[in-house]
Amino acid sequence: RPTVEIVQPATPQLPPNIQPLAQAAAVQAAPYLTAEAASLFYQMVGTIYIAANQSGLSQTEVVLNSPAFSHSIFYGSTITIEKYATAPDSLNIRLSGTTEAVQAFNHNMPSLIAAFENGNFKFRINRLEAVYSAEKPVFQRKGKNEDKDFGGSEERKQ
Repeated sequence: RPTVEIVQPATPQLPPNIQPLAQAAAVQAAPYLTAEAASLFYQMVGTIYIAANQSGLSQTEVVLNSPAFSHSIFYGSTITIEKYATAPDSLNIRLSGTTEAVQAFNHNMPSLIAAFENGNFKFRINRLEAVYSAEKPVFQRKGKNEDKDFGGSEERKQ
């Protein structure tokens, strides 16, 4: 049986009481996942355990921008986990990112679903989807009366 190393992201750090749960889930899911998907799964499960402790409607987002994901196709992607008060044990997960990340999410979707289904968790995944990130960088034009020093902080003398 091959050994898979699960890379724990450095930031955001999962709480100490959640780390062993997420690690155990990721190790148990290893037969279903690639090494890169296992790191993604670890972060997803850890975030779900955190969200499970919240009551009522909750939406938890995690941006994969830690050093552990810096060389990953998932770097900069977002995991959004939604839990509703009417179905507290049923979660919706949305993975959003670049075109390449969404293609990788979709490629790994069957194995992620299998890992969740075979994980014997106290929750179930109602919906797991991958979407393109809609966020674009914001650029602002310099006004006509601003100085050429990009700050425009100097006052004009009249």
